[in-house]
Amino acid sequence: MTLFKSINPYNRELVVERPLHKKREWLGLLNKAHEGFLEWRLLSLDQRVDELQKVRAKLLERKEELAQMATVEMGKPIHEARAEIQKCVVSMEQLFEFAPEALATKTITADYYLSEVSYEGMGAILGIMPWNYPYWQVIRFAIPTLLAGNAVLLKHAPNVPGCSMLLEAVFQQSSRLGKVYNALYTDSKTTLKIIQKPEIRGVS
Repeated sequence: MTLFKSINPYNRELVVERPLHKKREWLGLLNKAHEGFLEWRLLSLDQRVDELQKVRAKLLERKEELAQMATVEMGKPIHEARAEIQKCVVSMEQLFEFAPEALATKTITADYYLSEVSYEGMGAILGIMPWNYPYWQVIRFAIPTLLAGNAVLLKHAPNVPGCSMLLEAVFQQSSRLGKVYNALYTDSKTTLKIIQKPEIRGVS
């Protein structure tokens, strides 16, 4: 397989073709994610939220385009596709509100003079996502991962490359997010190789 193809389930017409990444390309994306993480983790939580607010605004701005892509690519009724985008937006608002408490350093009682639990980014996290909620599943993984100071690599389902490409464009409007949110277009065999690379610090 050298291409991801999405086929409209209603009329069987081709929607999107996307070449798979060659080895040098996905290796480059792993390196880019690691370098982006080294910068992203130094930002304050408020700075990360500011960058991600741009994603939220762009989801609203491109809501109809995103919904139409989900409908023609995987057959979701258009009213459900629009509702999925709205769910993404609302969940982002809630995550932004909850993040300061969830990620705050906590002092705990122990036998030492000072004991704390702190939350630090790990590095590049690979998300392997299903097709049935092509936006919501990604957002519920990517936003907490980025808020916590990590970089995101998305390996989306092979039948929704159009949704994946649109989401990547939404995230990459910000130059900072362009370094820490990238989509991988690979088959399962290559994905297994990617998981084994030291740049990948976790898989969702």
